[in-house]
Amino acid sequence: MDSKLFKVLIAFILPILFYGQYGITYYGYNVATASYNSSYFGEDAGSYGYSNSFFGNRSGDVNYASGGTFVGANSGQNNTNGYDNTFIGRTSGYYNTTGERNVFLGSSAGYNNLTGSNSIFIGFKAGYSETASNRLYIENSDSPTPLVYGKFDTDQIGLNTTNIPTGYTLAVKDKIITEELKIRTYANWPDYVFENGYQMPDLSEVEKYIQAKGHLKDIPTAEEVRKNGFLIGDMNTRLLKKIEELTLYTIAQQKALEEQKQKNWNLEKKYKELEKRLGSLEESIKNLTIKK
Repeated sequence: MDSKLFKVLIAFILPILFYGQYGITYYGYNVATASYNSSYFGEDAGSYGYSNSFFGNRSGDVNYASGGTFVGANSGQNNTNGYDNTFIGRTSGYYNTTGERNVFLGSSAGYNNLTGSNSIFIGFKAGYSETASNRLYIENSDSPTPLVYGKFDTDQIGLNTTNIPTGYTLAVKDKIITEELKIRTYANWPDYVFENGYQMPDLSEVEKYIQAKGHLKDIPTAEEVRKNGFLIGDMNTRLLKKIEELTLYTIAQQKALEEQKQKNWNLEKKYKELEKRLGSLEESIKNLTIKK
């Protein structure tokens, strides 16, 4: 047998026979003892498993899982059976053991995650102490309240807050400013106020309600707003209803004023006619007196 061919066969077959290795590329001291279809670079990088790419001192040091990409010294160092993880950055995913399908980008990102799965942490020390699954962190520190926080399992997101009430998709701490806000069509838009047959509240009853309650009917009190806030769509609907009712009151009042104005004009016209007739009568009486 050709000596060159023999050397190639020995180099390929021996790793498979003794270590179960093939399709592996490695460089460094004490790298990967039994693996295949993988690439390991760095002292103590990699261990078992397949289809892994570990780059950095002790990256994936005790790994038995597959599909991992660890880049950076000590990245994924304690990962054992966590499959399909991507840890990029020094000590990223350091304590992860069995957590799967995580993406940690940044030095020490996801550092203390042990078993949490399906999370994405982006930034220096992002999600540093988070241990739950299905979480999103975008932050450049180990703060437990990141700039962007999310829950993939409930499709919720928070900005500068991790407190997202049930039933809400987005929570924002403190103030927001925007050039435009669009609210989709809201149910029961109160155009029914202008329909024939709508019963307008009597103003005397409105006055009594205000005197008794201190606020308009169907509008929350100041205390309720302080305690519970209000929904913009719901509040706009309520306020529009009051505006439309007020518009109808104003129209009715304007009609009454116009009618009264016409009556006053008619009275003034009659008054002037009477005044003219009275003047003529006085003149006639005066002339009769002179003739006598």
